[in-house]
Amino acid sequence: MEKRIKADRKSPGVIVEASKRSMFQILLQLISEKVITDEDLNGFSEELRAGINDVI
Repeated sequence: MEKRIKADRKSPGVIVEASKRSMFQILLQLISEKVITDEDLNGFSEELRAGINDVI
């Protein structure tokens, strides 16, 4: 159990496998569930961030 706890502490956070087609929907879901914030989208394209902001 201790090994699992140590491994979880080193975890980078949320990891999701997604295709381009499903990325927008997954990001919307993560934002609505407050897993990520719009600030977490800074590395994404302006077009994608604008589309997300239009929906939320």
